[in-house]
Amino acid sequence: MDVNSDLDILLEQFLSTNLGVFTLRDVEVFLRKSGYSAGKEEILACMGDSGLVFFLVDGNFVSRASAFTGELFSIKPTSFEFDSGVMIPGDRCIPFASPDIPSDELTFIIDGVRLKRKSVMCDSDEAIDKFMLYGEEYAPQYIAADPANEGLDVRAVSGELSNFVKLTGFDISVLKERYAFEKGDRLVCSVKDWARGIIEFFILHDSKDRFNTGTIGEKRLAWYKKLEKYLLESFETSGPCASIEEQLAGVFFDHRDELCIPECGSVEEYLSSASKKVSLESFGVETRLWYKGKSAPAVGKWNKDMLLNLSRHIRFSPDREPYYNLPKEVLDQAVLDMYYQHKADLKELSASLYPEDYLFHSGELDCVQKALSKRDSEFRDSYNWFADQACGPIRKLALELFKKVNGLLYKIDGCEGSLENFPQQELVILTQLYGHLLNILSYSYSDKDVENDSEAIMVSIDGMKWNFEDIEEILLGAIDENHCSRFKVVR
Repeated sequence: MDVNSDLDILLEQFLSTNLGVFTLRDVEVFLRKSGYSAGKEEILACMGDSGLVFFLVDGNFVSRASAFTGELFSIKPTSFEFDSGVMIPGDRCIPFASPDIPSDELTFIIDGVRLKRKSVMCDSDEAIDKFMLYGEEYAPQYIAADPANEGLDVRAVSGELSNFVKLTGFDISVLKERYAFEKGDRLVCSVKDWARGIIEFFILHDSKDRFNTGTIGEKRLAWYKKLEKYLLESFETSGPCASIEEQLAGVFFDHRDELCIPECGSVEEYLSSASKKVSLESFGVETRLWYKGKSAPAVGKWNKDMLLNLSRHIRFSPDREPYYNLPKEVLDQAVLDMYYQHKADLKELSASLYPEDYLFHSGELDCVQKALSKRDSEFRDSYNWFADQACGPIRKLALELFKKVNGLLYKIDGCEGSLENFPQQELVILTQLYGHLLNILSYSYSDKDVENDSEAIMVSIDGMKWNFEDIEEILLGAIDENHCSRFKVVR
């Protein structure tokens, strides 16, 4: 079963090649020409989820491809890279290059000459530093996926890296030979072709200006101050975004004229030596750019009103179904799990998806049973128990933990008190567990990647179980303190 919808695939094609301002009508026309029809709300929701669209005023939009193609950013190779003759892109093209293209598959060109790919051995700390903007927690995954490490046991199931790993980069010997490239010089880059990951660059001889003096140096120091100012502003208006990349994309898009200049520094240098108020900080079990020395909270001025309105809608909207949130992926996987466990009672399955003391409102249980029955009719004839031995155990454990996480989220939503009164990091972790488990369930039909990574996924779920147990009692205590009714009943 393919979890990537045709709409997702077609929209990605449109966004990766559209280099101008467009409207919803333009997307509809493209989809129709591609033989696909979708409603406006469905298209808008898909664009909002893609992370590749900037919403402008008056119903206009611009793609990430359009926003960042041709815009300048810089990379300053480290001493290790200069001495080894390999520049490792890692996270340094964030947010300018397509996030769907691995950094080792990008193409770097100077005066029409492509740099050759070349791998280098480095210690794991050096390697992790090259992927910090993806989040330190995800860096080992990117390193292990590098083709230079194919066939090597660089990562244990626990996620720990071995002491030394290989990374694919680009041979900079030609820069030394033809362009007098010296240690401390930088590459000033721009994306030429977003969809193909082609990046052009020129050399800025910066090696003699270690302390950012002179005209160029002063402009670079001003660049760091502006980047910090705009990041702090984004924290106030947008909070900790869905990822570090999304945070940077918004900042650089809004301030391209000031930040995408020939004298620009880099995010890497800013964080390591120029930042005064911003750093990489914890956000639950993940990492975000945030105020230095502070953990990013779950609730702030950027989302407080939205959360309040959403909570009111959930509790009081008569047409919302079901009241207890059960995403489509959960219903699908629940049916497949029923087959895996050699069961067949859909009524029993319906009840098992809800907390034991949940009180159903009128028509809610019937609605869920109908949805499960529909999925049962879709899956039953094609289900193969023998082919489900890799995904089945993953699905079972993920569903069990998801129901606990979802139930606790539901209890919190039933509170009349403000979410600001809850322990913020525990609340962040709970929502992250919800998202991670839902992501696992989204790919646990019979996906080959799940089968290949089944052992690592099982370890990941076990880690999430420990995380949940660490925060459960704390959040239950906060629920009691906020005088929440155990379950709200909608009639």
